[in-house]
Amino acid sequence: MLAVERMSEAQVTQAVRGGVIRHALALSALSRVFELWPRPFTEAGGARADVEIRRRQRNETV
Repeated sequence: MLAVERMSEAQVTQAVRGGVIRHALALSALSRVFELWPRPFTEAGGARADVEIRRRQRNETV
């Protein structure tokens, strides 16, 4: 069975960190859109800058 829910970014992050969302493919897809967990092996500011750019792009298209 497939369930679809509308969730805010905070709800998605909380669900991933709390183990509610555990499927590897779902985590992979969501991690491309949301910053779900800290990325220790990226350049300082690089990952956060990418997330901020995506966030701005989403807000502009809404």
